[in-house]
Amino acid sequence: MIGDHQHSGGRRLLVGDVIILSRLLNQAWSRFIARLFGVQRDQSLLITLIAAGAVVEGLQRGASRARQVGSTPPSLGDSFIGATVVKESMNSIVGVKSTDRPFVGTLIAAAVVTKLCHPVVSTAWRRGTARVRSFRMTVRSRYGI
Repeated sequence: MIGDHQHSGGRRLLVGDVIILSRLLNQAWSRFIARLFGVQRDQSLLITLIAAGAVVEGLQRGASRARQVGSTPPSLGDSFIGATVVKESMNSIVGVKSTDRPFVGTLIAAAVVTKLCHPVVSTAWRRGTARVRSFRMTVRSRYGI
């Protein structure tokens, strides 16, 4: 009986922590998107959905192309062409005054650098998953679930 009460208290504490964390992350994400694309905070959900759709489509295309062609990395010239296409696409999405939008170039540069630094990112991913496993064990021991 006592164990059930402690188990329930741990769940309530976990739910409360998750709610607080999700609200903080939502606020931070809305501010980040508003600053990055120069839109109001109430439009950040639409921008997030569009960006997520573009990322998923790009991942699907990249994965299918990698399976068909093999694992040959793009040349430097192909990377620059791709960056130019992305930049012009962003300019057409943002509008005529796209030069007034802060950090669009930074977003494109970050995407190119991420693609070029894939081995480092994959190593970080493996280490991150190990930390997530460690975090899960900590949560289980703290909250009793």
